[in-house]
Amino acid sequence: MLIEAKNKMFYNLWILAIFPQTFARFTLDTCWSTDCVLQTSTGQFCYYPGQKITTTRCINSQEDLAMVMEAHFRQDLSIAYYNGVDNTRLGGVNFTVPDDKSIIRLCVSGRTAGGGYYSTLCVNGYDNNVLQSSPYCEIAGAPKVSDGCYEIANSTTTIANPSATHTPLSSNSSARKWISHNLLLPFLLHIFCILL
Repeated sequence: MLIEAKNKMFYNLWILAIFPQTFARFTLDTCWSTDCVLQTSTGQFCYYPGQKITTTRCINSQEDLAMVMEAHFRQDLSIAYYNGVDNTRLGGVNFTVPDDKSIIRLCVSGRTAGGGYYSTLCVNGYDNNVLQSSPYCEIAGAPKVSDGCYEIANSTTTIANPSATHTPLSSNSSARKWISHNLLLPFLLHIFCILL
């Protein structure tokens, strides 16, 4: 009996050693500051931004996160993981991140619990049930999604002040121009200078 238990333990450790992985998916309600990823009554994990933002805020790694945010606005999931090198989507809320030190980005889009506005946040994806605090990039607006976390009826959404509106990034030319001019252009110039 003791030998059998040791053999099972050895076998389990061997399996874990062969297939090491970190799970960056959401399995529990998770909050960072006032932003949360919460499980709905249907079992779906959705992002709920905690505070109203009206401008783009980026802290560190602005170029990398702005590029992945552009990719996020071209797809249909509210929570998605991306390859940090080429910004291809790797998967949704249940994506398992390999433990090979890959560069993984996580983007979450959602609507406030009260339904007042939409927001998208992109961070580095490190571990399960974690919204990393820095670096990050956050913008008002969200892509249309197919996972049921929220619905965008049209391209313009009214926020708290009835006279003020904002448009999701996918159709917001001024936000795209801001990202292009303030985030992508300096990044491309930096790469160009390195190549010279």
